[in-house]
Amino acid sequence: MIIDYSWLKGITTRQNKFRRIADTTGKSVTEQLLEMQNKSLLSVRGSKSGIYIFHSKVNDFIYIGSATNLEKRRLEHICGLVKNEHLNIDFQMLYHKHGLSNLTFYIVEYCPSNYCLKRESELILECDPEINIAGVRELTLGSNYKSMNEMQEVREAWLHTKEGFEWQRKKVFDWANKGVGKTTIRQDMKNMWDRLSIQNMDSSEKVIAILYNYKAYLPTKLWEKEELIEYITKVTPKNKGD
Repeated sequence: MIIDYSWLKGITTRQNKFRRIADTTGKSVTEQLLEMQNKSLLSVRGSKSGIYIFHSKVNDFIYIGSATNLEKRRLEHICGLVKNEHLNIDFQMLYHKHGLSNLTFYIVEYCPSNYCLKRESELILECDPEINIAGVRELTLGSNYKSMNEMQEVREAWLHTKEGFEWQRKKVFDWANKGVGKTTIRQDMKNMWDRLSIQNMDSSEKVIAILYNYKAYLPTKLWEKEELIEYITKVTPKNKGD
């Protein structure tokens, strides 16, 4: 299967704090993250909650997150990537392109669970990670907001406008009709078709249900019943694009 990596182009122009430091001091991103991790190990022993960073070694992109159970969260990220179910499309595409061995997980700070989200927001604003919140600064036109919460509120409000809704729909539609997205959505539709078959629905009822649930992912044309069935059940040859 040929995967479209055009999603990644939007984050290549950004540069996180660690990359900027590496450019000026010569201390690599890996070295900086290891120093933070070693320092965190000396601070709070035995704690499960804190801040973590995923580091993409091939390009030094980073992803910052927090968790009340750091090891559990690490495994959740990996499971989502392997199953092609990660909510962050940039993260998912990096995994598809470079593999799991490209990603290194660092615990950079331990902190009480009730402080995690606040500290995560502070570090995201400070470090400007490429992999997460890639759209926030674009959608708020680079304005300087005082907190991550304020920036998210502006973004959420925009996404509920007509313009924001159309932007989301186009982004989802483009992903669902190219490469890995297209294959994933088709498989999801097939799975739904199989589940509805168990409920003894006839083919017309199943087509109506699938069109209702997946209309945002499908080409904007009128589907005939047999066309949709053929689309769902079509087998894509290995190593071939759609």
